[in-house]
Amino acid sequence: MLIRILELIENIMKKINVNSILLITLFITLVFTKILMAGESVTNKVRVGTLQFGTVNWEMDVIQRNQIAEQEDLVLEVVPLASKNAAAVALQGGAVDIIVTDWFWVSRQRTNNKNYTFAPHSIASGGILSHSESGIESLKDLEGQKVGIAGGSVDKSWLLIQAYYKKKYGENLAEKMIPVFGAPPLLNKITEKGELSAVLTYWHYQARLLPLGFNKIFPIKKVFQELNISDQVPIVGWVFDESWAKENPESISKFLKVSAKAKEIMSKSDEEWIKLRKIMKAKDEEIFVALRDGYREGIPKSFTEKEISDARKLFSILANIGGKKLVGKSRELEYGTFWVNREEE
Repeated sequence: MLIRILELIENIMKKINVNSILLITLFITLVFTKILMAGESVTNKVRVGTLQFGTVNWEMDVIQRNQIAEQEDLVLEVVPLASKNAAAVALQGGAVDIIVTDWFWVSRQRTNNKNYTFAPHSIASGGILSHSESGIESLKDLEGQKVGIAGGSVDKSWLLIQAYYKKKYGENLAEKMIPVFGAPPLLNKITEKGELSAVLTYWHYQARLLPLGFNKIFPIKKVFQELNISDQVPIVGWVFDESWAKENPESISKFLKVSAKAKEIMSKSDEEWIKLRKIMKAKDEEIFVALRDGYREGIPKSFTEKEISDARKLFSILANIGGKKLVGKSRELEYGTFWVNREEE
């Protein structure tokens, strides 16, 4: 058919002048360009920014290896980024469509009329670890001790534990012990050397300490119980621009479905984790199992109005401790912070 059309065009061109030929050529170019652009517009594509050595890459690997995105007619592009700040810059600059960060950042951005929004990826897990021979068994035993804390003074887990301690004992935990802030890899090294009495760090760094004789003396989920907050409130999630999501409803819907399918596989299949082991960099079986189980512990099981309501409560509690450095100008969780609030409109 195409050959026949081209033959007709060639015969017409032989009978008309040069100006007409140029006009026809321009018309054909525009038609074919429009056809190609139309073909691209129906393709659902999502660019996900991930930290080069982050655990989000484990889920991306499961998605790609099992061709989950292809099953949903979704083109998924993984964009490696060097740091959390680089991820935020990439999202704000339009270099990626989605990153993983916390909803405190989202709420703060919304106070500045930057309407990012959040869908759950991971709930809080982990806790404070101390070596089994340290004699430390509770938060009270940390008085006067050096405790490593990853993520800085407004780390969410650190603020949560301070809130718990204040409610339980009426005292300021930060004044009772000696906080040592640092990067997770460094904290692990000096903790292993015995230079710190305990450590509060990201769950995957904690998982690498557990097989070395460290115990979880205070699980973070205990905070949620004490504060009467659902332990299914997500802390970290998929963050994207609300306008982009509304312009590309199929893309975001398919992406979240693909992510959920991958998590389902990771929660149930031990064989899948064996395939992931190489990129997990687990140097022995104990660390491998601790990383696998830690990841599974962080997979959200539910996200309803209960969790959203509790997130607002949690925001208020932590805002009182973290202040403007954590939440910016707002003293309450901004409406629209969670994507589910907007899907129904």
